[in-house]
Amino acid sequence: VKACRGLAGEREAVVEFDYDGVIPSATSASLSNLPVEHPLYVRAVDTGGNVSYESFVLEVSEWPPLHLEKISGDRQQGPADARLAAPFVVSVLYQDGSAFAGAVVTFTVTAGGGFLTAADGYGSLTESASGEWISSTIVTTDANGQARSTLRLGNELGTNTVEATVAGFAPVTFTATAVERAMSHSLGKVSGDGQKGPASTQLAAPFVVSVLDQDGSPLAGVDVTFSVTAGGGTLSSTTVPTNARGRASSTLTLGSEPGTNTVAATLAGLESVTFTATATEQISDSQENPESDLQLASLSITIDDVTSAAE
Repeated sequence: VKACRGLAGEREAVVEFDYDGVIPSATSASLSNLPVEHPLYVRAVDTGGNVSYESFVLEVSEWPPLHLEKISGDRQQGPADARLAAPFVVSVLYQDGSAFAGAVVTFTVTAGGGFLTAADGYGSLTESASGEWISSTIVTTDANGQARSTLRLGNELGTNTVEATVAGFAPVTFTATAVERAMSHSLGKVSGDGQKGPASTQLAAPFVVSVLDQDGSPLAGVDVTFSVTAGGGTLSSTTVPTNARGRASSTLTLGSEPGTNTVAATLAGLESVTFTATATEQISDSQENPESDLQLASLSITIDDVTSAAE
């Protein structure tokens, strides 16, 4: 209770007061979790020292007016496949301009490709119904009511767009432009090269490559293409986006003929990486257990000898 007013004496039946409490759910991560019930307990003492107690529930059926506002980061430019210099920043505010902390903001790439990361360096990729990989981050507003996410531009020249959304609000849209292609990143071989296995069988481990930027940091969301270049066989995947560690992989099922199989991993504008694997001859049951043939031969000789003796 912040203040009491209107008290005219012990005969006054109604006491007015201002409640200045804090609704615990006001900092909830969800703006749609309404109504919120907040119990209140009142203890009153009259001039004679008599004590009375009363409890009731304050129900919040709607939040005070809020709005989602774009702060900074819009209309940047940079090389394709490169991280923008500044993050996209939004704020969630009350109508009076004060900050709303704890609101959940989702940043999503809506055009141009690219990969979003939050302040902790992590983001996620989700496959859409059309098979397209879409990057997004989920960020909670800080004490200043702000949320931010940084975009690594897509690998094609042109406009990239990102939407920031909060449940119940119209989205805020950011744009950025890839004006030139960044050629300073690298494609490297990680593991899986030089394996052997029977023809027509899947190798034990995938072929793995990594994509790094000029500083040696992993590039996520970059499409790597795997293709069989010799020896036949099939791959588990042909176009694979790099993960948060900058890695992409595909597993080869060897060709049907013994010999060398080769697979190329390629990224536009860079020299391809080549993996080799050797298909060996299929092993028959008799080759796996040669003693069985020897036992059959011995049995045949014994029977023939017995037959000859009987004649």
